[in-house]
Amino acid sequence: MSRVNEGEAEPRYRIGMASRLSGVPPHNLRKWEARYGLVAPQRTPGGGRLYSPEDVERLSRARQLVDAGMDISEVARLSDVQLDELLHSLAGGGAPTPTAADDDHALARSSAASPDVIVVGEALPVVMSEVARVNPRVRLLGVYARDQDVPDSVAVTEDTLLVIETSGLHAAAVARVEALATRLGVRGTLVFYQFANRGAISALDPGAVRAAPMPLSAYDAERDVVAAWLELLAAEDRVASAPRFSERVLATVAQATPTISCACPQHIASILMRVQAFEQYSEECITAQPDDAALHERLRDIAATARTVFESALVDVARADGIDLSTLEGGDWSS
Repeated sequence: MSRVNEGEAEPRYRIGMASRLSGVPPHNLRKWEARYGLVAPQRTPGGGRLYSPEDVERLSRARQLVDAGMDISEVARLSDVQLDELLHSLAGGGAPTPTAADDDHALARSSAASPDVIVVGEALPVVMSEVARVNPRVRLLGVYARDQDVPDSVAVTEDTLLVIETSGLHAAAVARVEALATRLGVRGTLVFYQFANRGAISALDPGAVRAAPMPLSAYDAERDVVAAWLELLAAEDRVASAPRFSERVLATVAQATPTISCACPQHIASILMRVQAFEQYSEECITAQPDDAALHERLRDIAATARTVFESALVDVARADGIDLSTLEGGDWSS
């Protein structure tokens, strides 16, 4: 067991942070060190443990294998290379466990897929700093404890991802996240939460926001950041299809007398008319109000997404009501 010298260049983590980064509870860290010799952290002059990045990575690998059912006494005897090989084999040979290098390759598949990250939170900055250290393609533009600490002058790029933590994801938190994202003009947002209700998650804009449970380790955070970024880029590449139904078809369905016990076809047709009108309105606002073009592009895309969902719903309820949509206007609406 060695003692650390003040001013040592390599970063060292106390047991609480090592636990957060690796996902191993502090009492397990002590047990795995004392009983099995999994790692040998340095000590401060006062005897406190200080873990190196390599220690944290080894602990994280060991946790994954223990979670997969292996005994820690067996895991502790393996070298770092053997830990990696075993993780790969457990993942199924051709689909190895994701690593920093794999994430780097995933990002490299798209020339635009290298996020510039703004981090906001109390605990998240430490985890994300470690992510940026092990994956140079994840670049930190700034790290802040609170929303109000983020200045308007922060150098946002066209590839900026806002990564923000919240203890509870509810309506007020959603509004807070959206307000900060709009103020900064970021390309996308990833929200890490401790607790969330289903309604709040569904209220997030799927084209610009992703949500995930608070990561237990830098490994988990890196995986979630890369996945969220690539999903957001893919969402941008999806071009909304043209409306399936004309205003004439929708108006006809909306005025029809239902044959089933409810008026769902009429209600959905009416909703579609409003959604299509709002989609067109937002499209016109993009050119009519250049200062708010980004906002109206987002509103148009949200409307287009809602339209496609309600179009599928209309097909289902029309079939149940015996309405043959293809006879109202040329086209095949059977699917």
